[in-house]
Amino acid sequence: MSSQDLHRDILRIEFERRDPESMPVGIISERAFADLLLIHAGLPDKKKAKMMNRVRRRFKKSDQNPGISFDECLEYFTFIYHIDRVDMALHFYKLAGKPLDKALLKKVAKKVANVELSDRVVDIIVTMFDENGDGMLSQNEFVAVMKKRMNRGLQQPKDTGLIRLFEAVLTCSKERFSRLVSSH
Repeated sequence: MSSQDLHRDILRIEFERRDPESMPVGIISERAFADLLLIHAGLPDKKKAKMMNRVRRRFKKSDQNPGISFDECLEYFTFIYHIDRVDMALHFYKLAGKPLDKALLKKVAKKVANVELSDRVVDIIVTMFDENGDGMLSQNEFVAVMKKRMNRGLQQPKDTGLIRLFEAVLTCSKERFSRLVSSH
């Protein structure tokens, strides 16, 4: 099994755990997709709530919001798998004075990752990362959040205290042994 297969399988599990009873099989709501993107992002609750509120306002429950398929989700995650190259491309477009809009995001996805992002996925992304309501992507935040998402929160070691416990036991044992040897 390749790492690409593993990523796809994990994504499928995460996808299928999103609001399973509210949409047809193989489809999640736009809000569930946004929530999926923010898993492991390490955002403060207030920031995450603001982003989700923008998505809720834009994508109210209705028949006009058909949801996101697993294939659309997979295309997006294939795109952010190349987030470092995406960041560089967005940076150069920004330097050239190009607006970081929906069309540019689709263009970068095609050029960098060779994927076609659906209009609906791009709408969700821009809605989430459009902090001032101008219809443009906030590049720095988008890239930072997606990098954390791709690392699944594992970029920093999580110390559960077990290592410190072993170090303390080892230190104590050495001191005890030293005292025992020096007293005889």
